[in-house]
Amino acid sequence: MRFLCQIFTRVHSSSYIRKAMIKSLCTPRQGREQNPRNRKNPNPKHRANPSKAHLEKASEVACSPHYRRLTIRKISNILRNCSSWLSAAQQLDAMDVKWDSYTINQVLKTHPPLQMAKEFFNWAKTLPDFKHDQFTYTTMLDILGEAGRIDPMKSLMQEMGGQGRRIDSITYTAVMHSLGKAGDVDGALQTWETMKRNECFPTVVSYTAIIKILLKNNRPEEAQALYKEMLEANLSPNCYTYTVLIEYLADQGKFEGAFSIFTQMRELNVEPSKATFNILVQKCAKAGRTNIMVEVLKCMKSFRHVLRPSIFFEALEALHKAGEGDQLLLEIHPHLSHEVNQDRDCRLYPKHSDVDQKNLRIDTDILWILLHRRNFTAVESLLEEMLIKGLNLDVRILTAIIRACSANAKLRGALTAYQYGRKLEIQFDLTVYTSLFGILIRHELHEKVIGIVDEMIQKGVNPGSYILSVLIRKFGCAGLCDAAQKFFDSIPDEQNAVTYTALIDAFISAGSVEKAIEIYETMKRTGVKPATGTYKVLQLGLEKVGRYQEAKVFKQKRLVPRTYFPASIRIESRETEEHNLCNVLFDNDSHIYV
Repeated sequence: MRFLCQIFTRVHSSSYIRKAMIKSLCTPRQGREQNPRNRKNPNPKHRANPSKAHLEKASEVACSPHYRRLTIRKISNILRNCSSWLSAAQQLDAMDVKWDSYTINQVLKTHPPLQMAKEFFNWAKTLPDFKHDQFTYTTMLDILGEAGRIDPMKSLMQEMGGQGRRIDSITYTAVMHSLGKAGDVDGALQTWETMKRNECFPTVVSYTAIIKILLKNNRPEEAQALYKEMLEANLSPNCYTYTVLIEYLADQGKFEGAFSIFTQMRELNVEPSKATFNILVQKCAKAGRTNIMVEVLKCMKSFRHVLRPSIFFEALEALHKAGEGDQLLLEIHPHLSHEVNQDRDCRLYPKHSDVDQKNLRIDTDILWILLHRRNFTAVESLLEEMLIKGLNLDVRILTAIIRACSANAKLRGALTAYQYGRKLEIQFDLTVYTSLFGILIRHELHEKVIGIVDEMIQKGVNPGSYILSVLIRKFGCAGLCDAAQKFFDSIPDEQNAVTYTALIDAFISAGSVEKAIEIYETMKRTGVKPATGTYKVLQLGLEKVGRYQEAKVFKQKRLVPRTYFPASIRIESRETEEHNLCNVLFDNDSHIYV
């Protein structure tokens, strides 16, 4: 009965909000014209002026948590789905939203694509009566740090201090974590000292972050000193602090010490988290310390935690190798026990049978349903479990997952499906690689792009002039001219006016104008005829470095009249097609001729 009342309350409140929102969006005159029978006051003096109670109710609806969640979700979808910032900015400008710190911060916390997040953050600076506070700055710093953009993160923190915003321990901790993740231990320690020098008292989270950084970089003496300092400051370690210590001791092979800290946690009424159990069980399984692992599993059963599927099978294999029973492990994980062979012969997966094929079909159908409903988080989880089981997925479902995840900025899902295909040695087509290139370049993960391009070329997949020229240009803009040159040389069949011009543009973007001119001379020696787009790139590049006389020569070549044919006469040649594509990419002012 209580459950039904809760449902009724939710439905009633949501319908009330919808009605109030509709009323708040229309004037009282419009409402009465649509419903003439509901006229309560025929006096025209009151028709144009809503009542005070009506305005208060509309304001209350606009500030309700449900309405704000819908607004934040709508803004986040705009940032994710728009192909360019210009179109996103037009939609944001048209929205009737109260842009305050809470709204901006919550939108950034949805983690839109990195470039869109930066543009949105900068756009918010131009809003009237709005200034970024410590919360929006901290969230943007965390986004940049997670993406590995350390220099922009440092610049933004300096801007935050220059604007007079308060930098608290949360901000310093986020910056330290990002610096430690990037391997800059000295930078993290410097941030730590700056925090203490500015009389910003560290919390237990701050101490845990810097201790983890020091332990990860094999500096236990400094970590021990900070741990003692934390205790002297009357700060009690939390579960995450103990987990960091346990993981370090287990990595050093000191399992007795790790288990001692694990026991101490329980004595101090600090409940171990699921991550604590998973880390300790995995370390014990890899080292063959099944005696300690069994004790941890007993404690795990009392807390009703479970292992991740991959760690479950690692623990099962360790028990089988040690000749110990797995009854306790299976009791804790009844949902995974059906995966284990009943023969107990150390095999982790059942033999492929009709039942397995039926389960594969069911899992594949579930993947299609989840993909159709755009539930990408569930798709990623199911893919990871199927990858552990070693099931042979069809190339069509993997291709669909990669393309859908790439189009919706779900990087993890796209990479998981691609790794699945690599394990099964599936031959993907060019559309899959193109989708991966797009999402990886948008996240500025050029090193991963280089690896995937290498695999694509080794498998004999020809990217074509257009895709190759786009990759070469992107590598040039990122300063990776060596990679651009490597891919250009690896596909001799695609060395034409388009790819030559892209390579010239890449070196010009990187500031190597002399190298670009050398490539142009090589292009002429090999018999490749330059297009007007080639001359346009060289002209702009030379003008950029102040070599106007040389630029004038290429400008004259670009403006030389060309022979155009009437539409009834078609010239079908590969050179013409290449020149047309080159002009579209590099010279928008030129006319495409046929």
